[in-house]
Amino acid sequence: MELNRKTKKIVAGVLISVFVCSLTIVLHTLDALNTLNLELSNYLYNEKELNDQIIIVAIDEKTNGPIEDGGLSNIRNWTASTYSQVLNEIEEAENPIVIFDILFRSASDGIKGEEIKEIAQNYPKTTDFATEVLKYLGTVHPNDQDFADTLSKYKNIYLNKIAPGIGEFNGESFEYESNILPMDIYLSTTQTGYMNLISFGNDDNSSSVYSVPYKISVNEEMEEHMDFKIAQQLLGVDKFDPLLEEGEMYINYYKPSYGFPMVSFADVYNGKV
Repeated sequence: MELNRKTKKIVAGVLISVFVCSLTIVLHTLDALNTLNLELSNYLYNEKELNDQIIIVAIDEKTNGPIEDGGLSNIRNWTASTYSQVLNEIEEAENPIVIFDILFRSASDGIKGEEIKEIAQNYPKTTDFATEVLKYLGTVHPNDQDFADTLSKYKNIYLNKIAPGIGEFNGESFEYESNILPMDIYLSTTQTGYMNLISFGNDDNSSSVYSVPYKISVNEEMEEHMDFKIAQQLLGVDKFDPLLEEGEMYINYYKPSYGFPMVSFADVYNGKV
């Protein structure tokens, strides 16, 4: 009788293990089927011709190359005024909408030799010179102010901001715990938008289908994704009603490198485009 009870416990344990394993396999299979369905949708997607009005200004190899070869050297050596010059060149086009896929989070630092020379000429006394240098370093850096002033001249600029992590859909929007914003001096002069994407498929993006969360919430503040803000502006409508599935709109825009109309950032900076 005692052996029979032990046998029953063993059998029950085995059955529970088999059930759990089977359930795990089924759930994994369903997830795999969902991904396969998305990838199949991606493969069967009717590709449309590229809109030649959408142009990527790329910080490419040429841009990061030597100045003598038409480049701008390493991006770490740039100042915010570099972006001012490129923005002014782009704004020569007819009614452009400009999106910076760059997070302007850090303030410029340092002081140029020419600026030190000018202060030294105007304030020859050591104490006055030191006071002016400290005053210079204690205010908004001139390069940052220059870029902020350039942004304020135009009404069609969007800067990127980030909601890190994975958002939870609450039935109306995707909620994120925090965000990373551009510097305050830029926030006060131009528009911003979230550029979060939700991806499926392989890590190399070779066959991924992406979706855009329609609305994003951070700290109970909700707004539309940048893509929808821009769509509304381009279409000239107050509201854009996309075809959504659980708060997301699936998109397919995969292309290999240089698959989209693209020009070099350095060429725009140098006035060659």
